[in-house]
Order: sequence, then C-alpha cells, then structure tokens
Amino acid sequence: MSPAVRAWLFGLLGWGAMGLVAFAPLQWELKLAFWVVILNVTDDFAGRWFGYIGILLGLLGFYHPTESWWVAYPLLFFVLWAFLVLKHTLHVYGVIIGMLGVLGLFAALKIAVPLLDPSMRLLTSNTLTLPVLVSFLIASVIHVWVFFSTNRTNSLKTEAA
Repeated sequence: MSPAVRAWLFGLLGWGAMGLVAFAPLQWELKLAFWVVILNVTDDFAGRWFGYIGILLGLLGFYHPTESWWVAYPLLFFVLWAFLVLKHTLHVYGVIIGMLGVLGLFAALKIAVPLLDPSMRLLTSNTLTLPVLVSFLIASVIHVWVFFSTNRTNSLKTEAA
C-alpha cells in the first residue's frame, strides 16, 4: 500500500472515529478525552493536516452541547493547535514542551481562576483537568513511540549541494 493511500485511510478512519465519539452517548469528559487522543493518533498516522482538521471536528460537540462544552472546546481548540504546532516543528522535544505547556496552563488556571472569578468552577475542577491531562499524556506517549519506531531522529537532515 502506498504511503498516500495509507495516510488517507488512517485519516478518514480517524475523522470517522472523532465523529462517532461526538455523537456517542458518553459523558462530555470522556468525549473530550477520546477526541484529544484520537486527534493526536490520527495526526501521527495520517499526517499533519488531518490533525488540524480534526481540531475543527470538535465543533461536532456543539450538535448537542452541554454547558461545559462551551468552555472546554474554545480552551482546547487553542491548546491543541499549539500542541500540534510544537509537535510538528520540534517532534519529540515539541511534545515535551507541549506537555509542560499543558501542565503549566492548567496549573495556572487552578491558581488564577479562583482569584479572578470564584464562580467559574469548571476550569478548576478535576472533571475537566484530569481527562485532559491523561489524554495528552496518552497522546504524547503514542507520538514518541511512533516517532522512534519509524527510525526518525531529531537531527537536521542536510543534503550535499
């Protein structure tokens, strides 16, 4: 099977899985965690633009939105976009920096949100933080495994002129 066909196959399967998760009768926390993991796995196996379009597929969560999705999706839209940009530019180092960024963001939310607006409990609750951190950790481990199993390195590749 050619690499292009394999990329399209994995990409369409990933998008289909994201669509199934969006319409599955799951709690929103599980939908969020599955969406993050499937998006990152699709990005690793299919290609970059499948991951970026997968971020937009998170809009399917607004088909039957919960109150929480209105807060969680915009936050994770930008977190995932930054994570994918770091992952694509710096590979394994980008995943490490991205994970530190995600951890730092949610630590800052836990500290700053109660000081600014105590009524916003979702951003500081473990119902949002724990699934997001676990799903990013799973996605990072999968990316590192894929990266090293395909014999890629982080060294610069140069060609003789």
